[in-house]
Amino acid sequence: MKHAFKTSVLASVMALGLSAAALAADKVELVTTPQPVQQTIQQNLDGGQVTKVERTTKDKKTVFDVEVKRPDGKKTTMRVADDGKLLELKRD
Repeated sequence: MKHAFKTSVLASVMALGLSAAALAADKVELVTTPQPVQQTIQQNLDGGQVTKVERTTKDKKTVFDVEVKRPDGKKTTMRVADDGKLLELKRD
């Protein structure tokens, strides 16, 4: 009985670990993102510069999380789908 419980717990932990790995973000260069993503980012720069781009895949869908430093020193963050759709935009 204890062995079955340990096996079940181990399997659950491994599944969670694999799920976390699937959600891990990869840093990428802006120029390596799809053209529609680049266009959406350019449209929302507010005169700022991209400081970070991360690619995340979840449920076979790729999204890009982008950080921008604006000329006033404040930050803009956005999430863009791989087809260029703006999913989220936050300005500090």
